[in-house]
Amino acid sequence: MKLSMWMIINRLSDFNINWYIESDSRPILKSARMTYAPQCLQISQMGDDVICRGGDRDYFLLEGMDYKQAFEVLQGIFDYYNDWDEQIRNAARAGAYQSIVDCSWPIFHNPLALSDGNNQAIALSSQYGAKDVDQEWQYLKEYGFSSIESVDFLKVFSQNIDNSLRNIPQILEPKNSRIRYNLANQKVFWKDELCARLVLIEKDRTLNPGDLQLLRHIAEIIAPYLGSISPAGNQNSYKDVFAELIQDGTVNRESIERHIRYNHWEYTGPFRVYAIEPRNPARSDYTLHLLRRIVLKLMPYTSVNIIQTSLVVIAREESETHRNLVDILTRAWASEKVNIGASLVFRDIYLLPFFYRQAEYSLARLKQAKAPGTFFFSDCAMDFLVLEKDPENMYYACHPDVLCIHQADETEKTEFLKTLAVYLSCERNITHAAKELFIHRNTLIYRLKKINEMLTADLDDPYTRDYIRFSIYIVRILTGQNSLKKK
Repeated sequence: MKLSMWMIINRLSDFNINWYIESDSRPILKSARMTYAPQCLQISQMGDDVICRGGDRDYFLLEGMDYKQAFEVLQGIFDYYNDWDEQIRNAARAGAYQSIVDCSWPIFHNPLALSDGNNQAIALSSQYGAKDVDQEWQYLKEYGFSSIESVDFLKVFSQNIDNSLRNIPQILEPKNSRIRYNLANQKVFWKDELCARLVLIEKDRTLNPGDLQLLRHIAEIIAPYLGSISPAGNQNSYKDVFAELIQDGTVNRESIERHIRYNHWEYTGPFRVYAIEPRNPARSDYTLHLLRRIVLKLMPYTSVNIIQTSLVVIAREESETHRNLVDILTRAWASEKVNIGASLVFRDIYLLPFFYRQAEYSLARLKQAKAPGTFFFSDCAMDFLVLEKDPENMYYACHPDVLCIHQADETEKTEFLKTLAVYLSCERNITHAAKELFIHRNTLIYRLKKINEMLTADLDDPYTRDYIRFSIYIVRILTGQNSLKKK
């Protein structure tokens, strides 16, 4: 394990020491030496003191010490860190994350928390009881996951000050009583997904760059293990709960509902999925990470994940959400063009995989057109319905108003969907439609009034009318054949 000058002086708190070390002093030192050697700490006597150099500029003085004694002390520090490094690597392979956190206490002398990508606690320093730190520590100890206030702080505050793409840890200064101390926040990514977070709390010792370097070291070791399998040995990874729902189709309901609260979403939505892909493949990885950072910084209460080659954004649909998103990407990344595919609006977050499929389909259609911009699934839904074979994908690709009316018919035992189908087939002629339905004209007018209360679409648009009529046809076939699973 290579050390920085900051890591070394953190182990010398019991000695009289003066230092001059640049804040960006990197971990490049392999061992201590009494003569110059590349990437080694050089030790030499200077009067009654020992001077230790770790580069052209960085040095520290051990006062009143013989250089031979200093060598033993300093080489012992290299050995100590190497032993610790081996210990956490073995623990990571065994999934013993509590051991990693506890054996790191002599390194940091501060509370350390490891949480997964869904803000659920994996391990907390056992050297501190529930009431030994602050309210958030107590909440983590008692409930096993972060509070909404803490997640708000990490979502908004940390994104506002973090402008890098290098996943470097941040020192955050909270301004609330719940989080009492400064803290270092290190995100743990595996294959572009946030799988964990290390938070080191500045309670008993002031944090410095050495602590941040060691946090990053731990993150790099544990990322492959946390990103692939949980410590309990089951197949549930620590990736974002919404990414897990999209990719695996199953997820813990309690975790989903907690994340709805974290994002300040309403349980009934409405939601929309956006799939975003850079048009320049040569810079795709960099662009995706940059876009992810931009979206989270400016729209923190969204779910943003990199899935395959796309940035997938799940947002609560409000009147200007898609326009805001497009404007954000245009302003912040004007030098690169992006394609954006957008799903239909939906109200049940557990249906997310179906609407992610729509966003990806819209993106593919846009790429075929070779023109940058935003393409909404509603504009290609009839093509999808003709080509798709899966009944559930077909059902949720139908016009949202049709699904809403169909579900109302199922619940209230009405015939609004049939009424709308006949009304449209008669070119919206009330007299002809009433005759075909064998009902009085006033009865039809009453039904249409009720139907209009459920409609969001503009029936004056010819394409919309065709989409609705085709959707009614599909829904009636699917439900008549009983080929659709109940949701």
